[in-house]
Amino acid sequence: METGYLALEAAIQQAKAKVVRVRQGQKLWLDVRHGVVAEVLGPPDEMPARSSPMNANDASAVVKVRFGAVSLLATGDAGEQAQRWLLHSGADLRATVLDVPHHGSRHVLAPFLRAVRPKVAVISSGRNNPFGHPAAETLAELQALNATIWRTDAQGGLLVWTDGRHWRLSPLR
Repeated sequence: METGYLALEAAIQQAKAKVVRVRQGQKLWLDVRHGVVAEVLGPPDEMPARSSPMNANDASAVVKVRFGAVSLLATGDAGEQAQRWLLHSGADLRATVLDVPHHGSRHVLAPFLRAVRPKVAVISSGRNNPFGHPAAETLAELQALNATIWRTDAQGGLLVWTDGRHWRLSPLR
């Protein structure tokens, strides 16, 4: 994974692209006219970005995008520490669509999933990946929440369409 990150950094430098670091509490208005806003829920400033390879995932940006009554919680690779922090942060974690943390691994906390209560749970994982993602216990917890589960390893990419009140899913072709 570190090699991929270094390659990304090199590509950004080569393209002379501007890097914008988001901070917890920051709101990014994506479409002011329609009220589409992204709010950065984490990580907190005190969360170390690279104190160890295991918790580098906990420094993933967690962003909630809202459009009317429909919302998406994008969690990146947030691990257990980040999920615990989010649970205790006081942030409204409920979301229509959840980008399930850490590829749906066994490190996804059931209390975190229950706090989000997603209607749709998107699990980004590679087909036949060596890590066994997604984990059976994570899938079971999502099923218990009656979430529609969309797995990229089985179903491919996904488009979520919304008008801010209703939503629908369609495969990315």
